[in-house]
Amino acid sequence: MEYEDNDLPKNRLVPFFSRYKTNRHSTKGPKVTIAIGFVCPLRDKKLAFGALPSIWMASDSQATYDETKRENPNKIRVIDFANGQILVAQADSVEVGDRMIEILRPKAKATKMVDSQTAVKTVRAALLEVRNELLECNKGITIDLEKFFWTEHRLNLLIGYFFNGQPHLYKMNIYRGLYTLVDSFEAIGGGQSLGYFLLKEYAQADPYFQGEFPVAVDVVNKVIENVDGCERPIWVANVIPLPPESQTNKKKNTHSQIECEAIIIPQRKTEMLSRNLRVAYVRNATRHKEELLRAIWQVAGRRRTPR
Repeated sequence: MEYEDNDLPKNRLVPFFSRYKTNRHSTKGPKVTIAIGFVCPLRDKKLAFGALPSIWMASDSQATYDETKRENPNKIRVIDFANGQILVAQADSVEVGDRMIEILRPKAKATKMVDSQTAVKTVRAALLEVRNELLECNKGITIDLEKFFWTEHRLNLLIGYFFNGQPHLYKMNIYRGLYTLVDSFEAIGGGQSLGYFLLKEYAQADPYFQGEFPVAVDVVNKVIENVDGCERPIWVANVIPLPPESQTNKKKNTHSQIECEAIIIPQRKTEMLSRNLRVAYVRNATRHKEELLRAIWQVAGRRRTPR
């Protein structure tokens, strides 16, 4: 299920971004901090009878407005297309991202995914429309585009979906307006570096990301513990392809092909897993310390067992 966006005033007397003109921009806008995405392919199709590949995304819930912090549960969105659903995760500027989602929803509902590029191109069209709105509000003003879109109005996106049973995970930012295919995993936002490192560690141990739900929660948990500004609760979502026998439009009771279905994991399940993982960290801390000290003593040429 998806959380509804806060409806914006329908009768605007001024453009949405008019208050963000560069010559009046004295403070930074609200920022969001970490979002991750990774692809879970099947390890063995013969052994995984009935199993499906999936794409998972996770994020924290923190949005920073200058010196104040607010919870923002809408960092991962389920976007409905005419024949499927996709996931879009955003990081950095809250308001620019929310405006992009507002533009994207009606575009997507009227669009049918006819090839592997339809969905990501629709997201890009909405992103470029927001980009043009920002430039129009600052028309006639000398702008450093790199600073304008990379610092003042920064926005990064992750887009995940399936087409013809194949996973597609893309990253995109408002500065360049280009989308890049992600092979396995990616992280965006202020905790990007640590998030990417943790995903890389998991991928080296298991490139198939078995136990995908705990992996998603664990990575964001560790980023929250180590990156200033990241806060709980954690939100997790996934998208899966629908097999041919399930590709029926249940809402309209038709047999049109539905490519994929997305869902946001209930918050109570995510919070319970997050809490259990944090307890496990504490229990394992002593064991990890002993292993580390034992390795240090071995390097030092001593055989003493650390207490």
